[in-house]
Amino acid sequence: IEIIMNRPFDIKGDNAKITCGLTAEYMWYLYNKGHDVRIEGLEFNGNNKALACLRIEDDSGSTGIININNCAFNNTFQGGDLGIGLGGGGLFINGSKFVNLTNSVILNHSRALGTGTPLSAGTVGVNIGPSGTGIPKAVNVSGCYFENVTNNEISGINNVDCDCLSTFAIVTG
Repeated sequence: IEIIMNRPFDIKGDNAKITCGLTAEYMWYLYNKGHDVRIEGLEFNGNNKALACLRIEDDSGSTGIININNCAFNNTFQGGDLGIGLGGGGLFINGSKFVNLTNSVILNHSRALGTGTPLSAGTVGVNIGPSGTGIPKAVNVSGCYFENVTNNEISGINNVDCDCLSTFAIVTG
């Protein structure tokens, strides 16, 4: 599902479970234009068919706040059938200046042997990074549980980076 957000996004799932049925790059892709986002009580199950559960992208350089609480991001897998060299993962938040991820579970993110691309991103449970003019300024990750985030490589050229939690900002000039 791809959603272009023109206003704040607030969804409470009451522990609802969303399961990926078809091979997909992202289960949900939210293109945020500087609005606040609140997601609570949802379980995203990639069902080993999605490269990633949720991606929130904001390249506007805005001050939108992302609040994710009591969610689960589970079972993504890069099998090589998407033709993408990047590693998969549970949650990607790019460009938002203020991020709060609390009391959430991140489980079972991996990829098939040989699908890694040297010098590119590996498998990641949660990635919080820059996009356009949006650079993370305040990030809070607390009360979260991470398990089984792997690239499935033992050695060799495809044995690239693998992180449970990755957060970074790139500033030039």
